[in-house]
Amino acid sequence: MANERYVRPTIAGWIFPTLIAPWIASYASVAGALALGVDFGKWQYAAWVVGLVFAGVFAFTYSLTLILIDLLLLAVRLRTFSTGGRAWLSTMLSVPAIFGVYTAFPPHKFWHTGAWGVAAAVFVPMLVGALVLRVFAGKKPLK
Repeated sequence: MANERYVRPTIAGWIFPTLIAPWIASYASVAGALALGVDFGKWQYAAWVVGLVFAGVFAFTYSLTLILIDLLLLAVRLRTFSTGGRAWLSTMLSVPAIFGVYTAFPPHKFWHTGAWGVAAAVFVPMLVGALVLRVFAGKKPLK
């Protein structure tokens, strides 16, 4: 570790996996779920469209969340930007994990708590997933 040469992370090396990986993982997760087990009968194509629209909205929101969490952790000097294969792999694996939380605890079942309850059911797994992901995937800054 002490003899390891420091390589300064680039903005492109950080922003590219942060913006692209959630889109790839979201579309792959939805396509995999619809192809492997969910049968909607004659509404199969409608389910694909709705699922991919949801995946697009999720990917946009999750990318924005990752950027904000990265900037927050960098501002308080807890972690630097995650780059390279670690950034790609960790982001690709976090999206199906968050979708798994949505499957176990569907956000629409929180309707009795009101709009804030549904919003919390959607955004809390995203925020927790992004924070845990970036704490473990990022590197500690040099002192």
